[in-house]
Amino acid sequence: MDIIRITEHEQDAIFRVVVVILHLGNIDFAKGKEIDSSVVKDEKSRFHLKMTAERLMALLGGFNGLEELEVKLPTFAIMGEKN
Repeated sequence: MDIIRITEHEQDAIFRVVVVILHLGNIDFAKGKEIDSSVVKDEKSRFHLKMTAERLMALLGGFNGLEELEVKLPTFAIMGEKN
């Protein structure tokens, strides 16, 4: 990365983002109690969720921690288009 003039500080930031992405890839979800819900599958996934939350707190600052991430991560919205 030095060859293409990415500073050490920028390299560090890139690697921190990669770490978060890799931990996210190791989180598995299971079907929740509600028809459209999900929960963290097992302790291995919970560990990676915790690591993701800690890394995101360091990157973003002001993040409310594991509990907030656990609630928000498995949710998503489907946006429909109006014709």
